[in-house]
Amino acid sequence: MTWRMLTHILNRKVDAAKAAFAPKRERVDAKLPLGLRFGAIVDLPEDFFILYGDKALITFPEQTNFVKAWGNAVLMGTKVYRFYLEGKNKKATSVLQVIPRGEKDPPECMLFRELDLVHPTSSEEWAQWIKKGTGLIGYKDFTIGAALYTREWGVDGGDYFVPQLFTERVSADPYGDTSFVISHETMLYARALNGDDQDGIEYVMLSKEGDQEGSRISITLGISVSPIGLTIS
Repeated sequence: MTWRMLTHILNRKVDAAKAAFAPKRERVDAKLPLGLRFGAIVDLPEDFFILYGDKALITFPEQTNFVKAWGNAVLMGTKVYRFYLEGKNKKATSVLQVIPRGEKDPPECMLFRELDLVHPTSSEEWAQWIKKGTGLIGYKDFTIGAALYTREWGVDGGDYFVPQLFTERVSADPYGDTSFVISHETMLYARALNGDDQDGIEYVMLSKEGDQEGSRISITLGISVSPIGLTIS
């Protein structure tokens, strides 16, 4: 998730005269899950933050958000959609990840918020994150302050499990004219905030991201979101 790259694209000026006379075209975002699309308004539920906000590191972005871009990828053989949300306060950014589960089953939804971006400047610093066998991305656990998160993927893989690789194509308009590609080398971690309460799980996604602006390490916090709790218009 790179909002710096996305903001750069959104700030490009459009040729208004050319757009006015352009023929009508079919939108490429017309059949996305949950009716989500470019420009849609998404109201997020606050349930998790009301129940676990005092224990969680992730913070509530804003209730009302706007889809500024959307991406799609294949992760571990499964189609994944990622909707880039921005609140009225432009600093309130988040990503709503949606994984379809079939026509009769509700999709799996997760909300992610960026905690930090790390820009390694040497081979030694990169190795700390991505070296095979010892890198933080793929290691059995990850800590943020006193919070300990354990690896969700490859739980039986020992101290280290190879990160998942996937490529995401992000579109910043309804027709796919403005798009870019992000490569991900990623691992998911989780911690329980309230004992065995499965609703009180906070996630961390560590990812080496790469795009035309370069590479970096992205640290994002996430939670599961019930699709029933989303209001989309």
